[in-house]
Amino acid sequence: MVTLIFGGSGQLGQELGKRVKNAIMTFNKKQIQGIRIDLENPLEIEDAIIKLRPETIINAAAMTDVDEC
Repeated sequence: MVTLIFGGSGQLGQELGKRVKNAIMTFNKKQIQGIRIDLENPLEIEDAIIKLRPETIINAAAMTDVDEC
């Protein structure tokens, strides 16, 4: 079973990645081991889901810079 974790470079995503077996992590700005996905680009998200075919998707992505919101 493959689990795709969006937001894998954040605090929640990193903790989930430690606990979930067969997790594939995603990142955008802060590079980690995983795949780079721009979550503002729906085609990148769709492409990743089609290619990876995860059984479970966890969205741990968040914007923490309140000035940027």
